[in-house]
Parts: sequence; structure tokens; C-alpha cells
Amino acid sequence: MSNYWNLLCRNCEATCYVEWNRGGDYIQQLIPHMQAIAECAEKLEPVRQFLDIHSTWEIAFPWELVAFAQQHHSHDLIAIDEYGKLYGDCGTQYRCDCCGTYLWCKKKQDHDGDHGKAPVENGDTNA
Repeated sequence: MSNYWNLLCRNCEATCYVEWNRGGDYIQQLIPHMQAIAECAEKLEPVRQFLDIHSTWEIAFPWELVAFAQQHHSHDLIAIDEYGKLYGDCGTQYRCDCCGTYLWCKKKQDHDGDHGKAPVENGDTNA
């Protein structure tokens, strides 16, 4: 099953849509290098048109990531998946004891304690 990951700036609540399938670990490894990406942005600008027009890559050059690095490299960055789960969070879906609403656990993985009612299996919200 696919699970696409993006890059979130927790300071600004801005998202860079990387859409890296199962890429939470990779995005987390990229975060310490965001300043280097920001610093090389000006050096890349003269070849931008060449890269855009003559690219034979499967995907386009990640200009959105470069621009995001310029604006947010010194901020609190974290990988976030398409369902809103932050990297390192438990992410178990469970039903609230009070109102029955389905929630995603935002505690750290391997936390102590339970989630109220039994966790939902395989994302089945009809339980």
C-alpha cells in the first residue's frame, strides 16, 4: 500500500509536496541538508532553463524543494505523510471514548498506555 510523505515546516505550517512514497525516513535524512540546498539555489538559477527544457529525468528537477529550503531551512522541519501523521508518531487510528470520533494517535511510537477503545484494524472506520 502506498503512503506518500511530504515536508512540513512546523513554524509556518507550510508544506512542500515531495510526495515520496514510503519516504518518511528519506525526508528526515534530507532535513539536515536543507541549508546546503538553500545556499546552492543561486548557483542553480543560471541553469534552471536548461534543466527544465532538456531534462530527460523521470521527474522534473525539484525546484519547489529548493524554494522551500530557501524560505524554511532554519525552521522546525519534519516529514508528514498524506494522512497527517508526523514522522515518529504512533499513528494508530482509534475511536474516542467520549464522542466516538476516529482519531490518529499523536504520541511517539512505542508509547506507554492504550488508545481508549480497541485500535481500528487496517483503517476500517466501520468498526
